[in-house]
Amino acid sequence: MQRPLHYLFLNEALLEIVLVLWLGSRVLAVCPSMCSCSHSHREVDCSWRGLRLLPDGLQHNLRSLNLSHNRFQNLDGQLTAYTHLRILDLSHNRLNQLPVDLPLYQWNLRMLDLSHNKLERATFINNTLIKLCTLNLSHNHFWTLPTNLPINLETIDLSHNLLVKVLPDSLDRLPRLTHFYLHANRFTTLPFGVLDKTTSLRVITLGDNPWACHLYADTAYLVSWTQRTSARVLGCTLGSGEFGGQVWALSHVPRRVL
Repeated sequence: MQRPLHYLFLNEALLEIVLVLWLGSRVLAVCPSMCSCSHSHREVDCSWRGLRLLPDGLQHNLRSLNLSHNRFQNLDGQLTAYTHLRILDLSHNRLNQLPVDLPLYQWNLRMLDLSHNKLERATFINNTLIKLCTLNLSHNHFWTLPTNLPINLETIDLSHNLLVKVLPDSLDRLPRLTHFYLHANRFTTLPFGVLDKTTSLRVITLGDNPWACHLYADTAYLVSWTQRTSARVLGCTLGSGEFGGQVWALSHVPRRVL
């Protein structure tokens, strides 16, 4: 018994749809010519390519994107489609601001490396980047600690900046913070109580800062905190005798976080 003609047309139409979808997925899976790709083109390395603009042909379901060692100055609006990203490396570029839409669209991001750029400030938004665990902002031009940092951060690297102050409540909403790198900045003091709520902290680096050790009233809190915390404090060696004799020096500090 022959099938009605409209069944044949329907089957052909379905076959065409399947073929288009299959071919479309194959096209989307093409790796940009200037990049190297792995894991079904979901992990992409476009580092050291002299890029100023994001390359065409990137899959929207990327999990890892390395754009380090390029010439990016501004990435506003260029990353909004990649909401599946878990690792984003933007280090060693010329960025002078955090991409403004990044906190709103990168809700799956776990690791973000913005080190070795020209950032002076970063505007984070409450209740965004909630899966972010590691944030590297080292080797930039920050003079104050960014506010509204993502609440689930475990590692923050702000070493090698121009930091001179931390707002008193900047760290109150970081219950999971375990590693905090503040060495090689311009701190002379820290505000009273600023570290009291970092109860999960395991490592903090404080060396290579011009601490005002001769001003007891200004540094009494920091000295007291380093004596009672269970965290490993690198760069702060408390000697015996008077406070004026304390020695502050950097030792065994990891060079990079990411």
